[in-house]
Amino acid sequence: MPNFIDYLKWRGDITFDVSPFNAVDNLIFSQLCFVDFSNIVSENPCEAMPLHMAARKTLARMGPKSKKLGFMIPSEILDLLELLAQTPRYRDISLCAYHSETDTEEEYQFAAISALISKDNLVVTFRGTDDTLVGWKEDFNMVLFPNVPSQKMAVEYLEGIHKAYPEKNIYVCGHSKGGNLAIYSSTMVSDQTQASIVGVYNNDGPGFNKEFFEKEEYLSLKDRMHTIIPQSSFVGLMFEQDEDSLSVVKSTAFGAFQHDVFSWQVMGPALEGASLTKETLKDKKAFNAWVEEMKYEDRKDAVNILFDFLASTGATTLTEAFNNSPKLIRAYRELPEEKRKIVSTSLKIFFHERIKNMIEPITPLFKNLNNRVQTKKNNDEENIE
Repeated sequence: MPNFIDYLKWRGDITFDVSPFNAVDNLIFSQLCFVDFSNIVSENPCEAMPLHMAARKTLARMGPKSKKLGFMIPSEILDLLELLAQTPRYRDISLCAYHSETDTEEEYQFAAISALISKDNLVVTFRGTDDTLVGWKEDFNMVLFPNVPSQKMAVEYLEGIHKAYPEKNIYVCGHSKGGNLAIYSSTMVSDQTQASIVGVYNNDGPGFNKEFFEKEEYLSLKDRMHTIIPQSSFVGLMFEQDEDSLSVVKSTAFGAFQHDVFSWQVMGPALEGASLTKETLKDKKAFNAWVEEMKYEDRKDAVNILFDFLASTGATTLTEAFNNSPKLIRAYRELPEEKRKIVSTSLKIFFHERIKNMIEPITPLFKNLNNRVQTKKNNDEENIE
């Protein structure tokens, strides 16, 4: 089944000057942003580097290291980078303004990069959630609370790019959290910057509350908005989306693994359409009802307890946390009973049952550990008596 790798092999010899930016290119840029270009691509928007040169330096720096980039981040991204460096459509475009920043105190993970793809056009791409605990915590905060730091940073970044290239048309895109940032930043920038935006692409990113889509700033961009989700989307149906700008793409993956855009199917320069499953619509309704019914303080406590628990293992990434089940079990045992319930419930809600096999080392933990803890407690009480 064809995906955007096939697209590159079929149409990779056609430059952006000949064939303009399209929905499939959007997917490619949304994954390119996950590459660590630090100290290779300049943060200065006016200091650009050809993609093939940036790719060569990045791959050489990594050497023969594992290509695993973290929890739910496709390892094929580095193979994609190597292919892009050989493809006429991409190899000579210029990358600039790479910025990556993570702050555990302020609880944000932000990264973005821009690409000059032709004489008149550039692409701004915001990175989705990486493997860091703080990045995932900000993701949950994005769903539960009105604003998060990365959204403000995305607005500032987009304004800076427009200031550096006021004459350029701008495409804005991102995957997962990056898709949310693409919509938020495009809506909140100045009128001058917004006028330069020709297309905004949100690839399975969390939504917003209903009021957001009623803002005058959003309505002025409505016809340039594109939200794309797979037929079994979970992340992309958190909260609300603008149904008028929503399209569904066919994926060859199962359940939550459809979040991986490498599984999304293409037809030439377009995406292959599909319909949402009944299970997906049911999940969306249940999740949004849970969020709306929960009080602000309860939301805040649930997120803090969950991530304090994961961090108590000494892990800084989800991969580290889920690959060390002994520490997770020990940390879970040490939690008060009330917090154990919040942790197990939060894991089920946020990570969802359909990806439980991704954290297989600890799936038995939350099924029987409560029983074991309770049995020990009962035995201790009998001994006291």
